[in-house]
Amino acid sequence: MDVAWVALGAGAGALAVWLTAKEAARRRERFPRYEVWAWAAFLVGAALIYVGFAVFNGASAEWTWAELGGLAGSGLVAWVGGAGFERVVGVGWLLHVLWDVALHPGGHPGFVPSWYPPLCLGFDVYVGLVLVARFRQMGARGV
Repeated sequence: MDVAWVALGAGAGALAVWLTAKEAARRRERFPRYEVWAWAAFLVGAALIYVGFAVFNGASAEWTWAELGGLAGSGLVAWVGGAGFERVVGVGWLLHVLWDVALHPGGHPGFVPSWYPPLCLGFDVYVGLVLVARFRQMGARGV
């Protein structure tokens, strides 16, 4: 069952990358770094989902603070990536995998739905690998 969730997450990641790249191409003239900032914001959103699970599903104060710490870390990565170090955003997505599988395997500690970490794993790995490659090309072109 987990393999299906990972595959579904990777498929959602592929769709999200395609849609974001399409929108970035449309906005390129006015906002050349749209794609970098969009994925930086999405990374913060991914961390915010875990905060939402903690707050709304009855996590302990310690776990809620841990999730808020993850949100702060994601915010820092997003800011650094958006400030000119594009690949950091892609690496941040790959590091988010650790949040999914190390802290929340199978929905542990009980406030995260069991299907969410494998779904997020597929999404994060796909997006992270694509963004590291794409932003490496952007950096080479000086975008």
